[in-house]
Amino acid sequence: MESERWHERNRAVCCWRNEWNGTGRCIWHAEGSEKSAVALQNARRDGPERLDGIRLSGVRVPASVGLSFAGCVLHGGDFSDADLRGTNFADADLTDADFRNADLRKARFENADLYHTDLGNANFRHANLDNADLSHAAAENARFLRATLERADLFRSDFERADLRTASLVDVELHNAALGGATLRRADLRRANLYDADLREADLRDANLEDGSLDKTDLRNVDLRNARLYRADLSEARIDSDTEFGTTVAYEERTDLDGWDVSPTDAAVWTYLRLRNLHEAHGLTVRGRQYQTKADQIRHE
Repeated sequence: MESERWHERNRAVCCWRNEWNGTGRCIWHAEGSEKSAVALQNARRDGPERLDGIRLSGVRVPASVGLSFAGCVLHGGDFSDADLRGTNFADADLTDADFRNADLRKARFENADLYHTDLGNANFRHANLDNADLSHAAAENARFLRATLERADLFRSDFERADLRTASLVDVELHNAALGGATLRRADLRRANLYDADLREADLRDANLEDGSLDKTDLRNVDLRNARLYRADLSEARIDSDTEFGTTVAYEERTDLDGWDVSPTDAAVWTYLRLRNLHEAHGLTVRGRQYQTKADQIRHE
């Protein structure tokens, strides 16, 4: 079995719901996208229920309907190509679900279990995925513009070429995650764990990585210009001549430093010295000396 949770997914479940439109199945399990939002809303019981194998591919449910699957068990559900903007999936179990190409703008997934889901090319703009389990999920080319994924678990997930601009990823778990070619510009990654993650060719301009772990992270050909790196762990991070940190660090343009009891000047010096060490460890001594010079200049101003 592909899923490590096969024992949960294959428990005996019986669907007792009424047949829909002569399909031999209920409205939730019948194939086809011609399911009215009103009929779907009327078919929902109050509170959580089990709807394994739900079929909503291509279905459109306007946000005004207020459809909620909060707390429901939806193992292996098919939501591909569906328009489910504003739908509530908070606390739902969506293990092995398919959300490819789905429109999930402003949807709620707080504390949801999205283990081993397929989120490829889905739109999560302004969605809330705080505390969600996205481990082993596939989210290539998915869009998370201004979404919030605080404290979410993305262990060994695939977010290659995903758009995470301005997303809130505070305290997120990205250990062993694949983020190659992803756009994380202006993303908030404070205290994020990026241990051994692959970020090759990612865009991290203006991102906040303060106090994060980038130990053994692959940063080859990554753009980190103006990124905030104070107290970030860069030990054994992998860089090359195409990794771009810029000629100045973000703190030289700041008048204060949120959340830290140090001055921007101190943060700038600390960052320059860490960048010097990192570049020298990879044989990029010319750049290393340039960062040392910048640190010396600031300290003597």
